[in-house]
Amino acid sequence: MCYFYTSPESVRKVSLANIFNLKSVRAVNAFCRQPIYEDLPCAYDKKMESLPVSNITIHGYLQSWKYFKHVEKQVREEFTFQKSIMSNAEQIFRQNVQNNISFQTTCIHVRRTDMMIASSLKIGFKSAPLEYLHNAVNHMQQKFNNKVKFLVISDDYKWCFKNLKFPNSIIIPRNTPGIDLALLSLCNSSIITTGTFGWWGAWLADGYTVYYKNYPEPGSRLDRETVKEDFYPPYWVPINSAHNQSTSSFYIIVILICSFCIQ
Repeated sequence: MCYFYTSPESVRKVSLANIFNLKSVRAVNAFCRQPIYEDLPCAYDKKMESLPVSNITIHGYLQSWKYFKHVEKQVREEFTFQKSIMSNAEQIFRQNVQNNISFQTTCIHVRRTDMMIASSLKIGFKSAPLEYLHNAVNHMQQKFNNKVKFLVISDDYKWCFKNLKFPNSIIIPRNTPGIDLALLSLCNSSIITTGTFGWWGAWLADGYTVYYKNYPEPGSRLDRETVKEDFYPPYWVPINSAHNQSTSSFYIIVILICSFCIQ
């Protein structure tokens, strides 16, 4: 068994301890003299592969699937939800999908509130546009032969209720972060927008996942600090916010044929 040691104060501050049954986290009163800083927040840093054998403090976000791909099974076991949280999530899930057992249940996570403030936009954060969500939903419907039930989970219920009128979709009222994350983990497939909350929900669900290709904002500081091959698992599918690509290709072919006929 390998343990992750942290300070008692960190354990109290980290809400994960209130959501998951963390078994490998140990709180110790230790002073670590040597700080290690990651190079980029949304990329894999190879120097983390050869850390010194001493007391160190790692500073950063470590937002890459590559850091734990070799211990994925253990991480999934560690991220087992508290019984009360999962019980509430399962009850909500059953209430909304019980009559659609034969359908593919797809969770759509829409993050908007903190992504839309000026300071976030300046860095390169953004909310996924409605066009992307339409493309992602169409993609799922085509992939699963229109037998899809969509559960929309968001921090902006009013916006979703007004704008997301997809067939076989339900907008779930906002719950606690723990219940929302547990709900995301129960779905067969996932559509995620921006940020890491939806990312972890999709990873825990471990199903077919599509993500917003145009995040972060191209050319922004956050974009320069993100290596997408490190941030998104290679088996997740990128989708952009342009018009349906297959439809666009069809029109291009028609135009070329007509041009040939005229000549």
